[in-house]
Amino acid sequence: MKQRIITAAFLIAVVVPLVYFGGWPFKILAVLFIAIGAYELLRLYDEKWSKIQRLIIYIFFIGSLLVGYINVGWLLVSCCIFIIYLFLALVCDENITIEQIGLTFIIYFILEIMVLILEYLQYQDKVFLILMLVGTYLTDAFALFCGKAFGKHKLNERISPNKTIEGAVGGYIITSIICLIIGLIGAKNVSLAMVIVGSFSYTLIGQIGDLAFSAIKRHYGIKDFGNIFPGHGGVLDRIDSLTFNCLWTVCLVILFI
Repeated sequence: MKQRIITAAFLIAVVVPLVYFGGWPFKILAVLFIAIGAYELLRLYDEKWSKIQRLIIYIFFIGSLLVGYINVGWLLVSCCIFIIYLFLALVCDENITIEQIGLTFIIYFILEIMVLILEYLQYQDKVFLILMLVGTYLTDAFALFCGKAFGKHKLNERISPNKTIEGAVGGYIITSIICLIIGLIGAKNVSLAMVIVGSFSYTLIGQIGDLAFSAIKRHYGIKDFGNIFPGHGGVLDRIDSLTFNCLWTVCLVILFI
């Protein structure tokens, strides 16, 4: 527990300000996180992919983000080319499976979208950025506390044996109320409807993301994607809920702005 607290304090002190203020420091952090995320993903495949194939994957993960910084349209081009490459690899290499290229593209896509939507919120309404981050990460904290205090019924023992229904509900209610207060007080450039919907949906969508990434880990028989953050696992372990909430934010922006 002490190790988890120390790591969490580091992330709050270093990573959160970079995400909030944006600019080139955030861009560099994003490239680093995506590179590590790609490494954690490829570790799942037990060295079945050749060094050349792994290098190409890294190039697409990092290169797509870099060209996206210049022109979002180029990111779409890169995405299309990546799909073609993955299916070409599937056809040419018997060690590569349809499951692997599917998972690779999904992780690639949601990581790229995550960075783009975080940058978008940095320039649109930072209060809504705070709302999304609070909705993502406070849910976990309150779910843990409520689960330890009141948890009796398992949420999904097959995927995440330690999570309880009581913890999930408690985390959802408390965090949603906090998000609503933050949104009502501070949000200026977004509609009231977007604040309300975001406040009561981020906590739910984030938990779905957490369970989804847990399902991937259970499928591959691992506890964590990595160990770069002591007590918290790897990059993919830390941003699982955030990736889903960034995808959901794309929907909210299209619907309400």
